[in-house]
Amino acid sequence: MKTDVAVVGGGLCGALCCWTLQAQGVECVWIRGPGRPTSAVGPGLAVPAPTDHLARVVRGLGVEACLQMWDFGCRGLELLSEVCGQLQVPYSRGVLFLPSNAVEANDLAETEELLRHHGRGIMRAFAGDPSAPSRGGQSLSQARLLESGLSFSPSVLLQALCDVLPAEICIEGSMQPGIGQASGGALLLRLDQGDPVEAEIAIVCAGAASARLVPGLSGWLWPQLGQARIVAGQLPFPAVSANWGHESYQQLEAGRVLAAGFRPDPSPDDRVEEGPPDETFQGFLARFLSLRFGIEGEAEQTLAAALSVTLDNLPLIGPLPGESRLLLATGFCGRGYAFGAAAARALAALIFSGKSTIPRILNPSRLV
Repeated sequence: MKTDVAVVGGGLCGALCCWTLQAQGVECVWIRGPGRPTSAVGPGLAVPAPTDHLARVVRGLGVEACLQMWDFGCRGLELLSEVCGQLQVPYSRGVLFLPSNAVEANDLAETEELLRHHGRGIMRAFAGDPSAPSRGGQSLSQARLLESGLSFSPSVLLQALCDVLPAEICIEGSMQPGIGQASGGALLLRLDQGDPVEAEIAIVCAGAASARLVPGLSGWLWPQLGQARIVAGQLPFPAVSANWGHESYQQLEAGRVLAAGFRPDPSPDDRVEEGPPDETFQGFLARFLSLRFGIEGEAEQTLAAALSVTLDNLPLIGPLPGESRLLLATGFCGRGYAFGAAAARALAALIFSGKSTIPRILNPSRLV
């Protein structure tokens, strides 16, 4: 099979890549793996914030770089809301963001005014910018809560995309490690079953599996186990992101709450690609549910799945150094919904127009 673009990865990022490419008239195929594509186990929260403690990120990268990353994530929210609207997938704007690790349930009553502030002010305040907005003499660096995000059902959106994408572009097979070159110069992607795919450009968005597929990534990208639990309860907001995104909570139907999290500051020693839910980490999730929202009780269900993390806790988005036709969209470090959608839009624009809108701090050349 020959095509202009091959998209490798069966998750939401891969589906959105195909959606955006098709919308621009670019011929593509979607190598999405066997069976029905699945989304991550965590809540469908898309928050355009850095993946690490904000003050540390600002000190390390500078405020302008962080603003670029924030705006990039916001473009992902725009695409998600557009696609949800077109496909009639329910969603809500306004995810509650709790940076502090010590926020308790009674603090939630103070949110109404703070929810109206934009993330730029908080970033500038952390950087010591005197022009940062304040309210009542309190710098926004003191603000614990921020409304900026989108809540939706990843599995419902992914299924809706699968239903509308042409069946002929979908390949239910797994890609073998390594990318070769066809006799005509195109990239050659070999599958575990069936004929190989020849593509002028390949987008690899296969999460932690990307390290197996693309040579040179294994030292910079690895899997970490994220975990979730479902309990009976009621949140004061539709969705909440806490502890700089290392915890997240979403209100489900029938009075149930989905809580999820992953370990901050992972290292290559934490490589875990699969495994059962860990009792110790599940205990952390249960404790934070009680601490933040007063929700207690036994879990109706516990879940675990791998997410992809990088050495510096920032995604890898853009061309692989030395091979401009091989584009990466991986290592989202628990921010796969906002940054995955932003990557899909940016990579489609790069392919279609040759112009990059990807922040330089996310370019794979910084690590690979």
